Amino acid sequence: MDNKLSNKIKFLACVSLLLIPLFVILIVYNGKLSGNDFWWHIKVGEWICTNKALPYEDIFSWYGMENNISWCSQEWLSDVIFYLIFKFFGEVGIYFLCVLLACLLLALIIIHNYKYIKNRILFSLLFLCMAAVCFPCFMYGRPQIFSGILLYLEIKILYSFYKNPNAKTIFWVPIIAVFWSNLHGGTSVLSYLICLFFLISTIRPFMGNRVVNPRKKKKYLIILSIVFILSGLAIFVNPYGGYVFFYPYENINDGYMQAMISEWVSPDIKIIGQLIIYFLPFLFSFLFMALGKKKILLIDLILFLLFIYMFFRSIRFAFLAYIVFSSFVFKYYPKIQIKIKKFGASLTFIFILCLSAYSVFSVIPKASSNQIIKKVLDTSYTELIKTDNVSRIFNDYNYGETLIYNNIEVFVDAREDLYAKNILNDAVDLLFLMNTDDSNDIFDPEKIIDKYQFDAIIIQSDRPLRAYLDSNSDKYIKIMSDQSSSYYHVLKYYNQ
Repeated sequence: MDNKLSNKIKFLACVSLLLIPLFVILIVYNGKLSGNDFWWHIKVGEWICTNKALPYEDIFSWYGMENNISWCSQEWLSDVIFYLIFKFFGEVGIYFLCVLLACLLLALIIIHNYKYIKNRILFSLLFLCMAAVCFPCFMYGRPQIFSGILLYLEIKILYSFYKNPNAKTIFWVPIIAVFWSNLHGGTSVLSYLICLFFLISTIRPFMGNRVVNPRKKKKYLIILSIVFILSGLAIFVNPYGGYVFFYPYENINDGYMQAMISEWVSPDIKIIGQLIIYFLPFLFSFLFMALGKKKILLIDLILFLLFIYMFFRSIRFAFLAYIVFSSFVFKYYPKIQIKIKKFGASLTFIFILCLSAYSVFSVIPKASSNQIIKKVLDTSYTELIKTDNVSRIFNDYNYGETLIYNNIEVFVDAREDLYAKNILNDAVDLLFLMNTDDSNDIFDPEKIIDKYQFDAIIIQSDRPLRAYLDSNSDKYIKIMSDQSSSYYHVLKYYNQ
């Protein structure tokens, strides 16, 4: 950059470039939110507010209610927040909540790391832009939007304490754990595990050629140990007590659920989108850490390997990995100066601001027609089912949330923790006409249909089950069908 440029112009040039990731977030959202899980979350919130109580048994599945299957809403506080915002501000309220939190998170990352980013703008900008694409994929009407913010706050507090053992903010970590266990119990385990890794990393100091672990005073170890214990105990401060504490460990060991639920599957490098958004930024971050001249802090290496491991186990952890990595990767990037003239900096700044404003206000027309949050099942189907005389419907796993939102009792839905131990196997087997338990027996769909006495079936039209139903028209009457969905009556049990 020209040495005659003032510091003000240099700052404007850097800010102009760093506005690009925020603009990318707005472009990815583009006035649309995924409805994945959202619709049943707000119905849980509505149920809690209406009944002034928390559910301890299933409240949406006709099979679950018939059999009094226990179920705890470990995300109850998020559900209530979503419901209240939706009740008073509709879909546009949820949209702006998600967009603002995503932009806030990215802005905090940029501000916190600005002293490193400004001199390493090239690779920092690439990392931030990919993070900006990743965040909207996970920060929509689900509890993840809150756990992401809490994770960022805890990581920042722990690193501040790591650098300054006199920092009093460390005692906010157990309070964060309390909020975490009520907002998103499924990931609240991180609130004390990350404390544990910070603690472990300082037990044995050393100064290696590439990896260093500075010596910490006894006071540091004592305080961090207390915070770790308090954070673990804080998870019990929720209406369900110990259930939330053990819940994450039960899920992570459920191999069937991880194999069958799309967001639990491992990332696939052959998918070009995942290659660009996840693998490449993580790879060049690792290479700069491993091959650069700057010595690596042991805690940075531990956290990097931990979240890379989690990412390879399930793609749903990519979002959390970006947040954690952003706490330390920028300082390992090489210093590369980019020359930007005064006019170019000003023009870029104004251009991105205008485009960002356009992206925000373009959502208004969509908001007026309630077209922001996607629904996977067309309204014509839900209206038909509500007027139809069915009580034991078999529904596609993906349709559960939309049916729940329309007050239709389902067989299964996205609450895999509820169904994994009961009926998820049968639901998946029937959809795909196969034995997912690796049985060599010839699959017979009639056995499952008779087992549960389904009186109607609503599935995606591309499911193998559809071909079976169409080929047995003497048993199953097609009531409505299009390229996306198909609805049938089961003659044997309909109107019984």
